Amino acid sequence: MIVRQTDTEYNSGRGGDWISPSDIKGLRTPKDFVTNRLKPWVQKDYFDIGTAFHSAMLEPEKFDKGVIHFPDKDFPTQTRIKDGSIGIGGKGNKAVWEAFKALPENKDKIVLSEAYWNMVSSMMKSARDHKGFNRMMQLDKGWVETSFYCRYIWNKAGQLEKVEPAGKDDKRTSPLEMLVRTKADFVHKERAYAMDVKTAIDVSPTGFAKAVANLEYDIQATMVLDLVTANAGEPYETFIVLAVEKAEPYYAVMYDVFYEDLLSTKSIYLRRLNELRKSMNDNIFQGFEMYADNEFGLLSLKLPAWYKNQQINSKF
Repeated sequence: MIVRQTDTEYNSGRGGDWISPSDIKGLRTPKDFVTNRLKPWVQKDYFDIGTAFHSAMLEPEKFDKGVIHFPDKDFPTQTRIKDGSIGIGGKGNKAVWEAFKALPENKDKIVLSEAYWNMVSSMMKSARDHKGFNRMMQLDKGWVETSFYCRYIWNKAGQLEKVEPAGKDDKRTSPLEMLVRTKADFVHKERAYAMDVKTAIDVSPTGFAKAVANLEYDIQATMVLDLVTANAGEPYETFIVLAVEKAEPYYAVMYDVFYEDLLSTKSIYLRRLNELRKSMNDNIFQGFEMYADNEFGLLSLKLPAWYKNQQINSKF
């Protein structure tokens, strides 16, 4: 199923039978999955910067109507903090800030401080000045902020048999299946590629590659391509990332994720998905004991080489 959804609509379906990239990324064991599911979703103020930037890049009309800024001059205390913004903690500042957000005309809008408004504006300009941006992000020719829903089906031997579209209100009805969904930033309908917008501290080739590895963005990319392929009925094998730095000079870089890396990542996320399927069937979510090759869940502890060298070279 392909359906255009707001973040609120998509997040309302969090948990239950549906698995999303955020459920798969960063897992060490199935036990992490359960722990993460039990944590309540908490909206942080700094999320607003990323949300506003996404809106500006992908839904400019929504940005114009739904994102506003609070002028610095209206703060009674003009003390600036490290990031250049006026500190909300200054005397009387929080009261006027909250009063501004509570105005009827500002209801449900993202309110940015002047410093953050200027930051998002500069990031927008940098992204749009990138020579390839307008040629790749053709919003009128693709699915924007769209959700894709699929059913993964294994055979009794534990091998993945097929992936097919599923309805967003479907339920898991068999121990051989898993329901998986994702929300893609942009998917081109004609050129068969998906595109994601990311903000980062460092978007240099080395720095951003490290962030991708640490946050497992590659798993998200592979899942997006898999679900889009199943729903669109044609293979999507290219994933592009627009990465923009959150500090001057607000570098904007577009990266094409290596196809070989996506293939390698696919085997990892399918393995995790299959292990979660078995865990959900048995209602047993193992920790690191799953790595043991004995009935006791006993692991061998191997001391690190640096520690052994330290012992050998010690004079006492």
